[in-house]
Amino acid sequence: MDGNKKTVLLIIPNLNPGGAQNVFRQHLEFLSESYSVHGCVFNWDGALSEQWPFPVHSLQIPAGNNLLTKVYYFLKRVGGLRALKKKIQPHISISHLEGADYVNILSRQTDKIVLWIHGTKQHDANIHGALGWFRKQVLMTWLYKKANKIVCVSQALQHELKEYYPATREKLLTIYNGFDLDRIKRLSTEPVDSDFIKLCQDHFVIITHCRLALQKNLTAFIQLAALLKQHSSIKWVIIGDGEERAHLLKKCSELKLRTYERWGSHQWNPDDQLFFLGYHQNPYAFLRHAGLYLMTSGWEGFPLALCEALACGLPAMATDCPTGPREILTSGATGRTLSPGVVEFGMLLPLLNHPSSIQESSRFIEEVHKQPSLLNTYRDIGPIRVQAFTISQTHREIAHLMKSLI
Repeated sequence: MDGNKKTVLLIIPNLNPGGAQNVFRQHLEFLSESYSVHGCVFNWDGALSEQWPFPVHSLQIPAGNNLLTKVYYFLKRVGGLRALKKKIQPHISISHLEGADYVNILSRQTDKIVLWIHGTKQHDANIHGALGWFRKQVLMTWLYKKANKIVCVSQALQHELKEYYPATREKLLTIYNGFDLDRIKRLSTEPVDSDFIKLCQDHFVIITHCRLALQKNLTAFIQLAALLKQHSSIKWVIIGDGEERAHLLKKCSELKLRTYERWGSHQWNPDDQLFFLGYHQNPYAFLRHAGLYLMTSGWEGFPLALCEALACGLPAMATDCPTGPREILTSGATGRTLSPGVVEFGMLLPLLNHPSSIQESSRFIEEVHKQPSLLNTYRDIGPIRVQAFTISQTHREIAHLMKSLI
């Protein structure tokens, strides 16, 4: 431990490719300039080693696959993190993602506890059943009020916690995820495969990049592609990988979509309709060439991917899901989108959870792709919009938070 610097511990359950993990990495880099910083992960499952050159402790404790083992390993994680805290004696411990929040609070020593909330709790479909009820009604209600500060990545998230967990009201604040716009712009100019570039030159490419997970509702993305497959000028591209891969490929087969998948033996064919390009460490180089960004998520926090698309000068369309897209694509408008429409900085769709909303959104996309002037307007305004979420502004707010706790 550096005796001249206060010690900060950052905790996250895993280092899978994802938005929270990107923010965790940013915090490691930034806070290391002023503090003695340690990272902690529960295990290395899913981590991409080339992305993590920073020193990160692993508790080497799995998650468990049934209720008994989940409880057993949860208690082991609390004990393991408590032992690490006794060793490094952090002044502040910051946890990212719900599982880490509980363990952070229960392992508390003399450290100040900060919870960094990345996603909605009330609308997350993964928080369900008896265990979901226990998490929301018991664990969050009891433990969250014990934190010193709770940072939400969007105003809507802060309002949600204030409403459902009023005991946390005085601990809440919002710090938006920040973006290094110069870095994104530089990476967007890197070369990509010539087949992809030609696809974008010859067609109107609708693209998304995300983890292939339930939250992202990529089934709706595929259903939209199927509804518009008669338009040979429109191509659909998904960048990313994840646990839903097999399900999504099966859905493409059921809907008779000609599909290229990076993991299969099928050769690239520009006559295919939907393209799974797999995970890419630099998605920005792909985004820059596409015609439209489409985010179909069922819920979010403050979606990094949507801002990244805007930063690349890509017209963006997103579901008005809880929470985040509305704050990004409008400047303070409230309410909920019931029909597809244009807003200040992009286009909002209703939640794509019913055949009627998917059908209506497909007609909207069909019309939008015929309006180059509208799309060009959004290409120009997107990079301007994300200047409201610069990494420098986020760093200033984090620095202020840290000083208030030391």
